[in-house]
Amino acid sequence: VSLPRVRGMLTWWRSEWDLRAVGPSRLIPDALFSIRWEDGQEHSFALELDNATKSIGGFLKKMLRYEAVGISQSGLFGIFGFLILVVGREPRWVERYRDSLDEGACGGAVWFAALDDLKKEGVEGSIWTTTEGVKRYSLREISSLPYSTEGIGRETCLISG
Repeated sequence: VSLPRVRGMLTWWRSEWDLRAVGPSRLIPDALFSIRWEDGQEHSFALELDNATKSIGGFLKKMLRYEAVGISQSGLFGIFGFLILVVGREPRWVERYRDSLDEGACGGAVWFAALDDLKKEGVEGSIWTTTEGVKRYSLREISSLPYSTEGIGRETCLISG
């Protein structure tokens, strides 16, 4: 709803149930979507919503599946170069998920935010952090950061734990 305020437009959205209808897959995000910014750049995102599952093991397994998709020839439902957005209900669990990935892992392909921050600041807020957790970025800023020449999200995630 607030994308026009940050000069962006949602170009498409596929919810989990839409993706499940496509066929069986080892990895189905809660949503897969794309935003086109005013400068014409378009970026795709895989959204993971944690509803207080409190499972580091489950989170790491999912990140390993993303890693496998990142190096596959077929991408995630045909989408390459996407960023992973992880939103958690409880800030301390967001922190635990963030800490479970090695620092600097995933080349900036995984971003974390707490649900309360998203509700409070909206899509235009600087609520997203990487595994380092030092600086916070807006969704627009994330989209404009430089990524590898192979494409956003194609780096290998280094999973710890």
